[in-house]
Amino acid sequence: MLNTARKPRSEAALPASCRGRSEAAGLAPAITASLHNPTVVPAYHGEAMRRWSAAPRSFAGLPTRRAALLVAVALVCIALSSAAYPTLQGFLVTSVDPGTPPPSVPELTDDERAYYDFVAPRLRELSAQTQALSDAAASKSRNLVDIRVRGERVRTLVREINEYADDAGAPERFTAVAAAYRAGAGDALVAMREAQQGFLRLDWDRVAAAVPRFADGTAQFDAAIAEIERVGSQAAGFRGTPRIP
Repeated sequence: MLNTARKPRSEAALPASCRGRSEAAGLAPAITASLHNPTVVPAYHGEAMRRWSAAPRSFAGLPTRRAALLVAVALVCIALSSAAYPTLQGFLVTSVDPGTPPPSVPELTDDERAYYDFVAPRLRELSAQTQALSDAAASKSRNLVDIRVRGERVRTLVREINEYADDAGAPERFTAVAAAYRAGAGDALVAMREAQQGFLRLDWDRVAAAVPRFADGTAQFDAAIAEIERVGSQAAGFRGTPRIP
């Protein structure tokens, strides 16, 4: 006849995951006792198993709930790169109207006119997009689509102006414009990095802390706009269409 009597086991016989959980909940002695004596199980099962289930859980050093939220954010970012992204963008991104700069004056040289025509409209849009990002950060917006689109647009505009300046340089007439633009671009890019770190960690206070840097960037862009339009169109009666915030 087969011997069906239950053989005692030590806690070492438990799977490693169970041993860790039992130790975390302080239940190792109770579980070990139950393995040696089956009659112990009913006595400790209710309260002890509740404590065991309530033991802290973590993933990659983060609380499970926070880790799950970070995974959800990552999945959203992946989804934004899918074919549905343009459709989402149309629904979730509000447009800004930076207006149009006034036309350049005839007194400008060809190089100066080319610089004005290329840089002036981009400065206006940089100011408008940076202000929109500042508003989103100040309100602790959760609209990741809107924030991502604006951030990418700011980076694109900065890259285009930088590449133009590298190829053609800034005419002497617009030296002050170029200096104000560089300061604004630096502030805007730093603010976006800070805000992005806040978004990735779901730290909305850190996102809001980027607002002053966004404001500095916007102020520098506005100074560059005022200077380029003062110099490049000062003889023109038409002052361009206003920028709508």
